[in-house]
Amino acid sequence: MEMAVSGEVLLFISDAIRQETLRVLRDKFGFSQERLARAKRYIDTSTTRVKPSRKIDAIKEDPDDNRVLECAEAAGCEYIITGDLDLLRLHKYGEIRIVTVRSFLEQADKLRD
Repeated sequence: MEMAVSGEVLLFISDAIRQETLRVLRDKFGFSQERLARAKRYIDTSTTRVKPSRKIDAIKEDPDDNRVLECAEAAGCEYIITGDLDLLRLHKYGEIRIVTVRSFLEQADKLRD
């Protein structure tokens, strides 16, 4: 997130991912309405919203993960950075590399050197 806030990387989000993120923060983590409003503002100011134009059905085990692929494809992303095992199993979707946070940060450090 620090890299996104500083402008080193761009973060993209779709309406479906934004809604799911806010739902999880509310239902799983018990965020209050006030805290959800702050999270929503933070998401809105630190991401670029895209509107995917096609449906993807590449992940059968967890169909909601396909929304991430749709968003990344619509944004023309180079990377999907995630801890989600169903996404990580793909390693790649088209030209989009799917990596863990650790792997991405290691690659970013090499590029900085």
